[in-house]
Amino acid sequence: QKYRADYDALFPVPLDAALDAAAPDAARFPKQGRPKANAAAADGAWEQMTAGDRDIINTIMANIGKAIEAYERKLVSRNAPIDRYIAGDYSALSPAAKRGLRLFIGKAACVDCHSGPAFTDQKFHNTGVPQEGINLPRTDNGRFDDLARTLTNAFNGATKYSDDPASGMAKLAGLAVTDDLKGLFRTGMLRQIETTGPYMHTGSLATLEDVVQFYNWGGGTADFAGQKSPAMVPLLLTDEEQADLVAFLRSLTGDPPPAELGKDTANSEPFPFQ
Repeated sequence: QKYRADYDALFPVPLDAALDAAAPDAARFPKQGRPKANAAAADGAWEQMTAGDRDIINTIMANIGKAIEAYERKLVSRNAPIDRYIAGDYSALSPAAKRGLRLFIGKAACVDCHSGPAFTDQKFHNTGVPQEGINLPRTDNGRFDDLARTLTNAFNGATKYSDDPASGMAKLAGLAVTDDLKGLFRTGMLRQIETTGPYMHTGSLATLEDVVQFYNWGGGTADFAGQKSPAMVPLLLTDEEQADLVAFLRSLTGDPPPAELGKDTANSEPFPFQ
């Protein structure tokens, strides 16, 4: 109710009147409810709603996700030293960062996966990251498990909650959950990498120096799902070369997004159910 006007201004189908706590039929929408964990579990508040009312809630959830994604797409950092260097300001990179750039696209071969404007090929690879760290599951199958969930997710790109189901269906077509997907994780972007530690999907590497050393060793040797990519071999970088590579990675950090995008715009009106 707090954001009814804002929601209705953004989306073509306004919120149902019964979502107002004061509405005569407000009981259609319980204060809390979620789908039951499995088919054998007892029906809860969610299952006791009509299919039409569940669809209303699902549409709201999908729209909230789209709004958050649209906001996140505005959080773009620009004017990093590497950007100025590419634009012709050859003093934007330190001598160490320039040497690191040569390693990045040469001997270290980082660019094989970290390519493009965001420094990611958007593909999935197994770099042999050991499943070590706090609050981690014993095994993480990566894309193997995630794709299985995606293909059956009621909110995936091919469903009615998508703005372009045909495009979503095309993206999902032909994808299958196969054993070779175990241990694969999407290549992370490197923009702002200096400020986004700890690193790797486990959060087990605290510093950029740790990350470069991990790749210099050719990745981990055990305690990860699937088969490590054959591209993960020791780089044989010297200590000085590793330091230069870190200097280059630090050059990928640019200006922060505009301050107005970080402004708290929350509605201070209390929730009606409190």
